[in-house]
Amino acid sequence: MATAPVRVTDRCAGCGACLLTCPTHAIRPLGGTLLVRADLCTGCAECVEVCPVDAIDLTDEPPAGGPRMTSRPYQEMP
Repeated sequence: MATAPVRVTDRCAGCGACLLTCPTHAIRPLGGTLLVRADLCTGCAECVEVCPVDAIDLTDEPPAGGPRMTSRPYQEMP
């Protein structure tokens, strides 16, 4: 099984903010915890940014589909 570009730690308070934020729905509830589906996670880190208790960490793993797809402020867009 592949490792996802992000992981939910035991600091998770279960608020669900990451579930609502993930654009690919890669974060799923699983038996009282959260599972990050490596095959869906693009590594955009939206979940990392929105987590109010900093319970989601980036890993060193690249996304399954290629390079990490991070968002940039519009000022940096070409």
